[in-house]
Amino acid sequence: MVMFIWAAAAFLIAPPVIFVHNATKGNIGSASDLKMAWHATKRNISELGEISELDHNSSWILTDVIEKDGEKTVVNRILPSRKSIIGENRVTELAILEEMGIESVWITRKHPFIVYLFFAILPMLLLGDPLAYLIR
Repeated sequence: MVMFIWAAAAFLIAPPVIFVHNATKGNIGSASDLKMAWHATKRNISELGEISELDHNSSWILTDVIEKDGEKTVVNRILPSRKSIIGENRVTELAILEEMGIESVWITRKHPFIVYLFFAILPMLLLGDPLAYLIR
């Protein structure tokens, strides 16, 4: 149980790190970018053609085209849709976005929780149970 507590703490560190990364890269240009900057990174569509096959299965495109009132509209989703997995419909989706004049899209990486469990090993061994410190 202690390992899961430390893993959750490591998991909570990820959003500020991603946000700072986006801020230093200049990916935050408007208030609407703030809702995406804490969990995704902005990439040029031209760069996505160069992504290796390994990365196709570990990323989601969060920028999507929907039809609203008979017109195509670009939206940024916080949660990925089924069709947002890079690889399957990537070419057609990116072509539609390029036709609409979009140069960059928001992409989020899939992080399995086991990664955070590995990050939890060192503080667990060095510091022990964090709840013991709180109870004292």
